[in-house]
Amino acid sequence: MSDLPVPGTVRLIDAGGDLSVKHGNEKADIVLIPQPSSNPDDPLNWSWRRKTHNRVWQVLWTFIGVAITCALAPAYPMIQEETGIPMANITTGVGLMYLFLGWGNVIVQPWALYCGRRQVLLASLLATSLTVLWSAYVQSSGEWYANRILMGISNAPVETLVEILVTDLSFTHERGGYMSAYTWTLFNGAFLAPIASGYIAQNMSWHWIQWIGTIIGLVTTVIMFFSFEETMFFRKTGPVEFLQAGSSKDIEQQQHKPAAGEKDLPPAEVDIAPGEISIPSHSKWRRYIRTLRLWGFRAPDQPPFSLKLSLLPFGLLRYPVIWFSGILIGSILAWFNVLNATTAENFGSEPYNFTTNQTGLTYLANVIGSTIGCFLAGSLSDAVAEFLARRNNGIKEPEHRLWLGVIPLLLHPAGFFLYGIGAAHKLHWVALVFGIGFISATLPMGSLIALNYVIDCYKEAASEAIVAVILIRNTMGFVITYAISPMISNMGLQNAFILVGCLGAAIWGTCFLTIWAGKAWRSRSAKSYWNIVEEHNLQAH
Repeated sequence: MSDLPVPGTVRLIDAGGDLSVKHGNEKADIVLIPQPSSNPDDPLNWSWRRKTHNRVWQVLWTFIGVAITCALAPAYPMIQEETGIPMANITTGVGLMYLFLGWGNVIVQPWALYCGRRQVLLASLLATSLTVLWSAYVQSSGEWYANRILMGISNAPVETLVEILVTDLSFTHERGGYMSAYTWTLFNGAFLAPIASGYIAQNMSWHWIQWIGTIIGLVTTVIMFFSFEETMFFRKTGPVEFLQAGSSKDIEQQQHKPAAGEKDLPPAEVDIAPGEISIPSHSKWRRYIRTLRLWGFRAPDQPPFSLKLSLLPFGLLRYPVIWFSGILIGSILAWFNVLNATTAENFGSEPYNFTTNQTGLTYLANVIGSTIGCFLAGSLSDAVAEFLARRNNGIKEPEHRLWLGVIPLLLHPAGFFLYGIGAAHKLHWVALVFGIGFISATLPMGSLIALNYVIDCYKEAASEAIVAVILIRNTMGFVITYAISPMISNMGLQNAFILVGCLGAAIWGTCFLTIWAGKAWRSRSAKSYWNIVEEHNLQAH
């Protein structure tokens, strides 16, 4: 057991330049993790421009998928009035959608891993768009439930696939920044869509929300077919990834070695920038036509699909790291639901008496807060992890990112106390909006810290680990959806929000427990984890 590498502990800094491995361009002492191959089609070797093109489509796909899913929220009272579906049943349908946004990944994530990301990305947006169209015509509770369940399954990849797309194109030391861009679109698609849809519902009809969403989704699907490249690339974990403190005596045996027939790239050069290689115009066209394929991207030695592997997320639930990340990100969904469930009622009642449109504008506080939170837990977390790795003899531990938990530990209770107590005592609406902003800053921080931590810990099984985390999160969200209204009714607005503030602070406090115990948890999981990696021939992502 002691000879096994601890999952997630890697050498990020090569200060002395002693390792014969590939290093970063901007900082020559940064070890690239994972190590890119010598294949120019390896997404890690793509030019900055080519990567950026794909990243833009990733976040656009996320934003549109989330926006057309959440846009209907302001129109729920109109749906109740027109169709006769009780509001309780509408809420139940929304809860079912959140449940299947998590559990649907048990089906769609293995598909993305073994058939390609592009297939799933296009099929998901197409199916989501058609489900949105159907929702404009529902007339009964049964139809509504079925529509919401299908919506959850269709749009499930928005919860887990983009994290894998980010790791396909990014190295460990830069992943946090790119994950923050994804998380920003994930949250702000939900925050901004109700602002626009509220105006559409009030000035046209709630049906137009769905019709416009369908048009946007279908047009985006067609454009993405011609614009988005497949990023699946099978790459086995390189020996450099196991370099631990005190392992310098084995460096000669652990140096990166290119595969037979491959020419290694210079250590400080990874991207193949446009113009470095002259490609005839007809070859460029052939390469472009090849990128339009929906299949044929699997490597010969890539493990085949198996039912056992598709159930691996349930096997990973044995690890404390998964439960820590799942509960942290699950609590974020809970606080998001608490905020959403009370905003319209608080601002629509005395003494504020906001109209639907005015209430929608309060979501701008969510946008500002989440933007700040994305920066803090994204690029700043990369910088903190690098700083602490330099102080730790070049060794990076996944727990280094968790120190940022001190910020939401303070902001979460402050935000809920200001918002809840302020609403109970009828303070000026500005106080409530500031509370919403504080809360919103913590939401993407929870998602980013939890997801980056679990990817850092178990990156060879990152896809399956993320699915396990999302299963915990969305199951928590489904349960808490039913608890919000009774909790506020029984405890009162002030006491309920004081409780939520204290619960959130306690959960954020587990970051510091994990900083202390996390490496021990990972060390105890090493034998079973590396057995899983070997048994399933898992790639480095």
